[in-house]
Amino acid sequence: MAHGKTLQFGCGHQVCGTNTHISCIYNLVGGYPHSVLYETGKACTKNKDCTTYKGSTCEQADHLCVFTGKPPVPGWFIHFLFAQKCQTQAMNKIRGGENKMCRGNKEMTDPGRKAALEAHNKRRSQLAKGKVRNGKNPNNKNLPTASFMARMEYDCEAEAGAIAYASTCAFKQSPQKDRKGYGENVFVYNAPNAVPADALNAAAKKWWDQIFLDGINWEVVFKQSLRDKKIDQKGFTQMAWANSIKLGCGVQTCGLKSFVVCRYSPAGNVLNQTIYPIGDVCSGCVAACKDTDGLCM
Repeated sequence: MAHGKTLQFGCGHQVCGTNTHISCIYNLVGGYPHSVLYETGKACTKNKDCTTYKGSTCEQADHLCVFTGKPPVPGWFIHFLFAQKCQTQAMNKIRGGENKMCRGNKEMTDPGRKAALEAHNKRRSQLAKGKVRNGKNPNNKNLPTASFMARMEYDCEAEAGAIAYASTCAFKQSPQKDRKGYGENVFVYNAPNAVPADALNAAAKKWWDQIFLDGINWEVVFKQSLRDKKIDQKGFTQMAWANSIKLGCGVQTCGLKSFVVCRYSPAGNVLNQTIYPIGDVCSGCVAACKDTDGLCM
């Protein structure tokens, strides 16, 4: 903005959901490494003081040199200011496999769906069997085993809602009133046009690993004190919510990043309810249970 030889610029903006993307482009006459930003000295008072560009005149009211000819050096410099980096859904490029599981949702792949489901059920299995450490407790004690932990299944309707919200590039959780009956986890993946499986694996790890940073009460109840913890645990608790059976996820490109959203039904993180019932593995399953993973069918 301050380079003395810059002659032209233009700006634009794009509203993306609740965010705005602003960019300005400048004529690149200067701005090279080790170049002078501007010439020091007294401001112009007459035309002959303006010597940088031949034929310039001095605008005496603001002491700026005015040149209306063609810039002598071609080139442009683009400067971006992001209120949030955002992009529309139309710019999304889905990579990484076929789409047969939810044919009505074209912006997700089967490998992505399978990766999300496996990432959740694998971790829920570890929790059900008492193999997840509870925060940084001095004795490295694990959370108690679960008498009931549902095996999650992939849901196309939940996915459709997740994709729709991911396309807003809001980079934050949606209001509960906009997703009645669904829980939600969100994550920002640091790359555009991400392979869904890669982004979803990274997201699941980030949410689940919250438990290792702090921890939850040993009664595994979603209390207000747990909800409001400084070190957020709500990504973990939603993944670990025993009664959340259906899962659907979306990944959308937003500028230089990708926005990951997963939705859960029934919703978890309900105040004063247990995250999962404590007891012998599989003892609370109504139907079948696979002993090897401790998840109820």
